[in-house]
Amino acid sequence: MINSITLYSLRNNDYSQFLNNSLNVIQRFNLTALAIQDEYDDVEAGAASLQNLLNGISANKLTQELELLDNRRDNALNGVITLISGFNYSTDAVTKANANTLLVHLNAFGSSIARESYQNETNKIDNIVKDWSSKPELTAALTALGLDSWKTELSAANIAFDTFYVDRSVDKGLSTQDRVKEKRAQTNQLYYALRDALDAQYTINKKKQPEPFLSAINALNGLIKDYNDLMARRGYTADEAPATEGTTSTDTHNSKAA
Repeated sequence: MINSITLYSLRNNDYSQFLNNSLNVIQRFNLTALAIQDEYDDVEAGAASLQNLLNGISANKLTQELELLDNRRDNALNGVITLISGFNYSTDAVTKANANTLLVHLNAFGSSIARESYQNETNKIDNIVKDWSSKPELTAALTALGLDSWKTELSAANIAFDTFYVDRSVDKGLSTQDRVKEKRAQTNQLYYALRDALDAQYTINKKKQPEPFLSAINALNGLIKDYNDLMARRGYTADEAPATEGTTSTDTHNSKAA
C-alpha cells in the first residue's frame, strides 16, 4: 500500500515538486498496464495549474487569451451575419424570405454587435441564440439556409468567452495566497484519487500478477519517505499548516470600444 504523507505540511514549492516527482516516478511504469491514466492526467493538469499560480500569470497573457476567445465569437457572429445577408440577394423567393426573416430579427440587436463592450456582446449573442432555438419561424429559417452549425459555433464561442471572463473575474477577487490554497486543496483530492486507484489495482491483481503495481508502489513509497524525512528535519507535524510562499499576480481588464 502507498504510504501516507501530510501534504498540507509541505511548502508550496516543495508541494509542487512532490506532485511532479510523483508523476515522474509513476510514468516510469506502463500507465496503460497500471490502468490509472485518467487519474494520472488529472494530477498532471492540477500540478500544471498550481505551478502557473506559483509562477504568477501575467495580465498580458490573460488579456491575450480573452481576446482570442472574443475573436472566435466575433468571427462566428460576423460569419453567420454575412451568410444571411448573402442569402438575402438570392433569386429564390423562399431563400430570400428566410434570410429576410433572420435579418429583421438581427437588426433589432443593432448593427455593430461585435464592437460593443464584452458584457453587452455576451448578452446580445446569448439572446440571439436563444431566439434562434425557441422561435419556430427563426429556427425554421436557420435550418432551411443550412446555418445550424453556425448557431452551434456561435453559442459555444460565446459560452467559452463568458466562462473565461467570469473565472478571471473571480480569480481577480481572490488574493494569490487564497487561490493557491484553494488550488492545493483541489489538487490534494486528485492526488488521493490517483493513490487510491493504484492501491486498488494492486489489491485486485496482487495474487495473480502483482507487477507492475508493486514496483510502482514501492518506487512511490521511496519518494514519499524522502519528503517525509524533509518535513521531519524541518520539524513539521501533521497538524501544522503549510508555510506560505507568497507570490503576487496582477491582472487588468480591457473592454472593447463601444
